[in-house]
Amino acid sequence: MKAFGWDKEVIMVTIKDNIFRITRGDSCIINLTIYDGTEVYTPTEDDTIIFTIKPDINNDYEVIKKEFSNGETLALYKEDTINLNFGEYFYDVRLENNSNYDTILNQGTFIVEGGTANARS
Repeated sequence: MKAFGWDKEVIMVTIKDNIFRITRGDSCIINLTIYDGTEVYTPTEDDTIIFTIKPDINNDYEVIKKEFSNGETLALYKEDTINLNFGEYFYDVRLENNSNYDTILNQGTFIVEGGTANARS
């Protein structure tokens, strides 16, 4: 079974106890670490990491969907968060590959907060 880890705090973003907080309109780059047991798992060229944000856990609509294959860096830009309403969402991070392997690495609450960067253009 694969586990998941990431930097706990980055500028204007906090991630603690599976609660991801960001100020609307902020950008961030988050380094991801995937574990297979106690060993760090290095994604292969067949692996894709998928980060999604949804209104709630039972909703299939994806407010944000980011796919990346480098397996190490998740980037959220101002354009991704500026039009989100303040409040709580649900996020998950999944690992998929060409062998039809699909597993949730992490999931939790994604909170969009107000602040200096929250003005919509």
